Amino acid sequence: VLPGAQRLAGVRRHERVRSEARDQTWAGPLESAIRARVMQIPLVGKDGNVLRVTCGSSLCEIAGTLIGPKDKAELDDQNSQINRTVKDLQVPPLPDDLAKLGLKMEAATFTSGKGKPDKLAFLLYYSRK
Repeated sequence: VLPGAQRLAGVRRHERVRSEARDQTWAGPLESAIRARVMQIPLVGKDGNVLRVTCGSSLCEIAGTLIGPKDKAELDDQNSQINRTVKDLQVPPLPDDLAKLGLKMEAATFTSGKGKPDKLAFLLYYSRK
């Protein structure tokens, strides 16, 4: 898949979760359950890192930021907390735990941004099974 096509697919998911009619009986409790589970991952939703969970009627978006690594050594260290957190957002047990809530992983996107401090933004999409 081409990067442009991936970007377009991400935009479509972002628009879809906001445009579909919200199933309040499903979305409200699910957003709380997702938030509680994702916040078990170090750095997520803590210490200046943002976490937002939005569900419609068939799709959920988990979005957040992570304060970037302090230096290149931390970035290159696959055991650094930032790299472990990025991995934990994508691989089991998180997708398995969310599957128990009736969700299936659709996509994960990570991008970095410059600032003070530098941050990494993530968007995870899960669909209703």
